[in-house]
Amino acid sequence: MSAAATLTLWALRDARHPEKLLETLKHFVDLIQMLRADPGGRSAFAAVLRYVLLVADIPIDHITKGLEALAPGTKEDIMTPAEQWRAEGEVRGEVRGRPKERVELLLRQLSLRFGELPASTVERVRDASDAELTHWVDRILVADSVDALFRG
Repeated sequence: MSAAATLTLWALRDARHPEKLLETLKHFVDLIQMLRADPGGRSAFAAVLRYVLLVADIPIDHITKGLEALAPGTKEDIMTPAEQWRAEGEVRGEVRGRPKERVELLLRQLSLRFGELPASTVERVRDASDAELTHWVDRILVADSVDALFRG
């Protein structure tokens, strides 16, 4: 399997689990260095990194510090794309790395299902982590109340 494919599978498996992502990163340093040495590899590395940054509920600087400590020289590869992606997110109106539309959709579904929402519920959804949002989106189909949704 190619280095890009292996890193992609790693990102798909671990990006939603920040502790595991940072813990397993050390096992993929050689593959990252291989990609960086390959002329087309930098764009593959950037694509994997973009996925990680979009999915992982972890600050960009934690990922960049971890990569730079394990694979010196990666900071230059990371910072320009990371800064660009952060700026794109701000332009699109993303909330903490996830699309604002996803939060608004969940709020609309909650309102349709359970009626007018208290301000505390709206605030809780807006402040939720990506993992919480994913869980609630799944649970809205079976929860019989907003409280049950948040408890489950």
